[in-house]
Amino acid sequence: MCSSDLEIDLLVFRSIIGYFSVFLISIGTYFLFKSNFDYDFILRFITYVLYFWIAIGILQVIVDPNLFTFFINRSTSSDARGVTSLAVEPAYFGTHILFIYLLIWYLHKLKGNKTPKTIFFLVTASIIFLSQSMTSILVMLMVFFFLFQSSWRASDIFKF
Repeated sequence: MCSSDLEIDLLVFRSIIGYFSVFLISIGTYFLFKSNFDYDFILRFITYVLYFWIAIGILQVIVDPNLFTFFINRSTSSDARGVTSLAVEPAYFGTHILFIYLLIWYLHKLKGNKTPKTIFFLVTASIIFLSQSMTSILVMLMVFFFLFQSSWRASDIFKF
């Protein structure tokens, strides 16, 4: 087997895992919310995942924009665009950390707590300054518009 065959096999494997992971994450999240789980552990874990994604984005700004891109199948970014962290493009990075924030927000709401403002500002700053994606910024503005409407209850929007 030559090295190009091995490289193609690795790309195929990563693509299959990438598509399969969406299914696994969806099923895992469904069963997680249907079971009695330790909110504190899950909340800490998801918060650390958020910090990890943002830390990689910061490292890409400081050290090298291509740092850790070997983990992903393809990376579409340029010097004029933001960083990708562990995503394939800056827009996906921004949207991904926004959805992680929404999960953190929802878990805090289930416990009857408010989400720490530092996490809100960290996500907002990361989307604006790290991802630099207008798509992510617009999605963030729409989500925050619905979350912070005084006449609507966000719990009605995100009911399971």
